[in-house]
Amino acid sequence: MCLFFGERAAIELSRRRQGGLRRRHAQQRRWQQHPGRRRRRQRARDQGSRLHHHARRFGRSQGRQADRREQAAEGRRARDPAPAKPKPGRAVSPNGLLGEAFTIPAATDKLPDFAGLTATKAFIANGLDAAATAPIAGLPKSVAAPVALRFTGSVNVITAGEYKLCAKTDDGSQLYIEDTLIVDNDGVKTEATEVCELVSLDPGEYKLELRTFHTSAPIVVGLAWAEGKDGTPAAIPLKNLYKPEGADARAKAGK
Repeated sequence: MCLFFGERAAIELSRRRQGGLRRRHAQQRRWQQHPGRRRRRQRARDQGSRLHHHARRFGRSQGRQADRREQAAEGRRARDPAPAKPKPGRAVSPNGLLGEAFTIPAATDKLPDFAGLTATKAFIANGLDAAATAPIAGLPKSVAAPVALRFTGSVNVITAGEYKLCAKTDDGSQLYIEDTLIVDNDGVKTEATEVCELVSLDPGEYKLELRTFHTSAPIVVGLAWAEGKDGTPAAIPLKNLYKPEGADARAKAGK
């Protein structure tokens, strides 16, 4: 009796499970077949398809734009060739003085009026050292006495103090600082003569002009300085001398 009751109970439970499954399946079918849900599913599918289509179109558009940009760049390169590379050369130094040569009569006995003269030669003087074998570094071989020379540029003073400025020439010379006559060594000389003057200078760059004339060889020009009245004059170093604007162009042109 007990066994029979157990079998019937099991059968009943199985029937109930099957009935519950059938009811759930029916509910799912009704939910899926609801018109509103079908429309929403269809819209989702359509939207996904449109997004995919737009993404493909956007990718193709971007690719076409990149191709057009590359074609335009190639056209510009073909139309505008790359500039030629500059040829290697020596760097131009700012140091030195602009030298100018003027023709004068052999009987000249003092510095001429340079305002009334025309330079026959322009060059860059890389130092004025009367003690050197070639006192005027950079003087062209074509420049010979009788001749008047003018050197222009600037001198750079690093330390403030009193400086002894000296001009040594054969024949006469005059040294100007900021258009003020500092050293007057004019007149015909039988040998190179040095004249010095003491000036007080602050740190900075000062306009410099040295005028000389030479009636006969050798052409000796020296520009020296010393700190203090008891200092021993030495040639002003090239690193302290600076060319005026346009000096290299004039030297290249030769006038």
